[in-house]
Amino acid sequence: MTDIILKQGARILFPEDYEKLRAQMPHYYQILCDAALLSGMRPVELERFKPEWYRGSRRVIQLPAESCLKQKCKFKARTISLSLAGCDAFDKLTTILVKFKDNEIPAYKMLPKRVAFRDALIRYAKLAGIGHEGMSPKMFRKTLVSWLVACYPEKSLYIQASMGHDGDTIVNNYLGLGFTREQIDIIRTKYLNEWGDLV
Repeated sequence: MTDIILKQGARILFPEDYEKLRAQMPHYYQILCDAALLSGMRPVELERFKPEWYRGSRRVIQLPAESCLKQKCKFKARTISLSLAGCDAFDKLTTILVKFKDNEIPAYKMLPKRVAFRDALIRYAKLAGIGHEGMSPKMFRKTLVSWLVACYPEKSLYIQASMGHDGDTIVNNYLGLGFTREQIDIIRTKYLNEWGDLV
């Protein structure tokens, strides 16, 4: 039986589950999911993402207030820190978005809406054999926060600022989810390498 962690109905992925899920996806979905996971952007923020918000030389995304329509969003404008792998994902995503823009196709038509995205994730999870409970676009954000807290507890203020959370949210929802030392090593080296470090 697959070990599953759920938070507010959304799946928290183990790194091995993400790799199995990703292996079932076409290349475009791999890029999209890498960007969602490694930025921790809310689904609505990713839907509204514009290439000019990405600052690869500084390893950040400068998210303006208009990117989030969520009413309860406490910190709408924020600077999102990226790892080296996160920058790689956004280098690829922005290249695709710029090509669409050059062909006069609006970016919002390229990024799938949440229902279609969720349905695709459920389909890929079934193919991957990792269980489909809690599969949704918002699981990427919750997974990233969980990974960051497990790997870099000493960077808690940076995590809060990057994710737009307060300390209580981090402690109450993401602390101590029980990742193994091996999983943390994989997360640090493959996904979160140099996250929050000065460029």
